[in-house]
Amino acid sequence: MSQDDLISRLSVKSQEHIFLDELENSFELSPKEARGILDSAKTVFNLEGVSHPGNIRPGQIREIVLTKDASAGKPLSQLKKVEITLTSDAGEEDLDVLSKYGRVALREVHILRLVEEALD
Repeated sequence: MSQDDLISRLSVKSQEHIFLDELENSFELSPKEARGILDSAKTVFNLEGVSHPGNIRPGQIREIVLTKDASAGKPLSQLKKVEITLTSDAGEEDLDVLSKYGRVALREVHILRLVEEALD
Protein backbone atom coordinates (compact mmCIF):
# COMPACT_ATOMS: atom_id res chain seq x y z
CA MET A 1 0.00 0.00 0.00
CA SER A 2 1.43 3.38 -0.99
CA GLN A 3 1.72 6.29 1.41
CA ASP A 4 -0.99 8.19 -0.50
CA ASP A 5 -3.37 5.22 -0.14
CA LEU A 6 -2.61 5.02 3.59
CA ILE A 7 -3.26 8.75 4.07
CA SER A 8 -6.51 8.49 2.15
CA ARG A 9 -7.72 5.50 4.20
CA LEU A 10 -6.83 7.14 7.52
CA SER A 11 -8.50 10.45 6.67
CA VAL A 12 -11.78 8.64 5.91
CA LYS A 13 -11.82 7.29 9.48
CA SER A 14 -11.60 10.69 11.18
CA GLN A 15 -14.47 12.36 13.04
CA GLU A 16 -14.15 15.31 10.69
CA HIS A 17 -14.72 13.11 7.66
CA ILE A 18 -17.76 11.47 9.27
CA PHE A 19 -19.23 14.92 10.00
CA LEU A 20 -18.47 16.17 6.48
CA ASP A 21 -19.99 13.03 4.97
CA GLU A 22 -23.15 13.54 7.04
CA LEU A 23 -23.49 17.16 5.88
CA GLU A 24 -22.89 16.28 2.24
CA ASN A 25 -25.17 13.24 2.07
CA SER A 26 -27.93 13.90 4.60
CA PHE A 27 -28.23 17.64 3.99
CA GLU A 28 -27.16 17.58 0.33
CA LEU A 29 -24.49 20.25 0.80
CA SER A 30 -21.52 20.69 -1.50
CA PRO A 31 -18.10 19.68 -0.14
CA LYS A 32 -17.15 23.37 0.06
CA GLU A 33 -20.30 24.24 2.06
CA ALA A 34 -19.78 21.28 4.39
CA ARG A 35 -16.13 22.27 5.01
CA GLY A 36 -17.27 25.85 5.74
CA ILE A 37 -19.78 24.64 8.33
CA LEU A 38 -17.16 22.40 9.95
CA ASP A 39 -14.64 25.25 10.14
CA SER A 40 -17.28 27.61 11.58
CA ALA A 41 -18.32 25.04 14.20
CA LYS A 42 -14.70 24.57 15.26
CA THR A 43 -14.29 28.33 15.64
CA VAL A 44 -17.59 29.00 17.42
CA PHE A 45 -17.23 26.10 19.85
CA ASN A 46 -13.48 26.61 20.26
CA LEU A 47 -12.76 23.01 19.25
CA GLU A 48 -9.51 23.48 17.33
CA GLY A 49 -6.86 21.58 19.25
CA VAL A 50 -8.57 22.00 22.62
CA SER A 51 -8.76 19.18 25.09
CA HIS A 52 -11.42 19.67 27.75
CA PRO A 53 -10.63 18.11 31.15
CA GLY A 54 -12.33 14.76 31.55
CA ASN A 55 -13.11 14.44 27.86
CA ILE A 56 -10.73 12.72 25.54
CA ARG A 57 -10.91 12.57 21.77
CA PRO A 58 -10.19 9.53 19.65
CA GLY A 59 -6.42 9.12 19.49
CA GLN A 60 -5.89 10.28 23.07
CA ILE A 61 -5.17 8.36 26.26
CA ARG A 62 -5.20 9.31 29.94
CA GLU A 63 -2.30 8.19 32.13
CA ILE A 64 -1.35 8.66 35.75
CA VAL A 65 2.31 9.65 36.04
CA LEU A 66 4.69 11.04 38.62
CA THR A 67 5.11 14.80 38.76
CA LYS A 68 8.29 16.15 37.21
CA ASP A 69 9.58 17.27 40.62
CA ALA A 70 9.22 13.79 42.20
CA SER A 71 12.53 12.77 43.76
CA ALA A 72 14.21 9.44 43.19
CA GLY A 73 14.74 6.92 45.97
CA LYS A 74 11.31 7.14 47.60
CA PRO A 75 8.61 4.48 47.33
CA LEU A 76 6.10 5.13 44.57
CA SER A 77 3.27 5.30 47.09
CA GLN A 78 4.87 8.39 48.67
CA LEU A 79 5.38 10.32 45.45
CA LYS A 80 2.92 12.85 44.04
CA LYS A 81 1.08 11.70 40.92
CA VAL A 82 -0.94 13.57 38.29
CA GLU A 83 -3.29 12.50 35.52
CA ILE A 84 -2.32 13.63 32.01
CA THR A 85 -3.81 13.33 28.54
CA LEU A 86 -1.48 12.21 25.75
CA THR A 87 -2.32 12.44 22.05
CA SER A 88 -0.97 9.56 19.98
CA ASP A 89 -3.03 10.45 16.90
CA ALA A 90 -4.06 14.04 16.16
CA GLY A 91 -6.13 13.10 13.12
CA GLU A 92 -6.06 15.61 10.27
CA GLU A 93 -3.06 17.45 11.70
CA ASP A 94 -0.98 14.25 11.62
CA LEU A 95 -2.20 13.36 8.15
CA ASP A 96 -1.10 16.78 6.88
CA VAL A 97 2.39 16.27 8.32
CA LEU A 98 2.56 12.74 6.87
CA SER A 99 1.50 13.84 3.39
CA LYS A 100 3.77 16.91 3.28
CA TYR A 101 6.90 15.71 5.10
CA GLY A 102 6.74 11.91 5.41
CA ARG A 103 6.92 9.33 8.18
CA VAL A 104 10.13 10.55 9.80
CA ALA A 105 8.69 14.02 10.32
CA LEU A 106 5.44 12.53 11.65
CA ARG A 107 7.38 10.47 14.18
CA GLU A 108 9.26 13.62 15.28
CA VAL A 109 5.95 15.50 15.65
CA HIS A 110 4.52 12.63 17.74
CA ILE A 111 7.53 12.62 20.08
CA LEU A 112 7.52 16.40 20.52
CA ARG A 113 3.76 16.48 21.14
CA LEU A 114 3.94 13.67 23.74
CA VAL A 115 6.79 15.39 25.59
CA GLU A 116 5.01 18.77 25.57
CA GLU A 117 1.75 17.24 26.82
CA ALA A 118 3.54 15.30 29.54
CA LEU A 119 5.35 18.42 30.78
CA ASP A 120 2.21 20.60 30.78
